[in-house]
Amino acid sequence: MADLVNILMIEDSQADFLLIERQLEQQGLLARCRRVASLEQLTAEIGQRPWDVVLSDFTIPHLDFFECLDLVLTRLPDVPVIVVSGTIGEERAVSLLKAGVSDVVLKDRLLRLGPAIERSLRDASDRRARRAAEAELRLLSAALNAAADAVVITDRNGMIAWVNPAFTAITGYSTEEALGKKPGDLVKSGVHPPEFYKDLWHTILAGYVWRGEITNRRKGRQLYPEIGRAHV
Repeated sequence: MADLVNILMIEDSQADFLLIERQLEQQGLLARCRRVASLEQLTAEIGQRPWDVVLSDFTIPHLDFFECLDLVLTRLPDVPVIVVSGTIGEERAVSLLKAGVSDVVLKDRLLRLGPAIERSLRDASDRRARRAAEAELRLLSAALNAAADAVVITDRNGMIAWVNPAFTAITGYSTEEALGKKPGDLVKSGVHPPEFYKDLWHTILAGYVWRGEITNRRKGRQLYPEIGRAHV
C-alpha cells in the first residue's frame, strides 16, 4: 500500500511492538505505529489522530481485552480491529470475530499481518461506501415520496416498479394497482396522435430527458393535463 496507515497498537511488550513494526515495514506497508499498554493510554490516544487500524494483543496483564474492544468499537466504529496474539484457540478466535474483531493473526505467523491489514482496510472502505450509498438512497426516497408531482419508476421491461404518493393521489390508482403495469395502460388518454408518443420514446431512448405538456387519464377516465418529464 502506498498510503500511510496509522496504526494504534495495544501491546504491553515493547519488543513485540518493534517486531511487528519491523515486520510491517518488511512487507512494504507504510505504517506509523503508536503503542499503548493501558486503558487510560488507549482512551487518551483514540482521539489524537485519525487511526486506520487497531492491533491488539489478547492477553495483557491488568488489561481487559473486551473492555478495550468495546471502547474502540464505540469510539472508532469504522476502524478495523485485528488481534495479534501469541497463542489463541480456534474457539476463542471464532468468538472474537463474532464480537467485532476483523481478523486474528498469531505472532509466529506475522507474514499474514500485512495482507490482513490491507483486507480489513478494504472491507472498512466498502462498508463506509455502502452506508453512504444507503443514506443517499434514503434521502432520495424521502424526496421522491414528498414530491408534489407524480413520480413513476419502471423496470427494464417498462413495467411499473415504484410510484410515489403523489401518483396515487393524482391518478386514483393505488400502489398495488399500479405495480407491474405499463404506465400507458393506466394513464394514456388517447388524446395525442401516435407521432406524439413516437417522439417521446425517441427522445428517451436516445438518452435525453423528454419534457412537455401531456394529457393523461385518471382511474375514473377523467382527463387531466400535466407537465411531464421522462428519461431512462
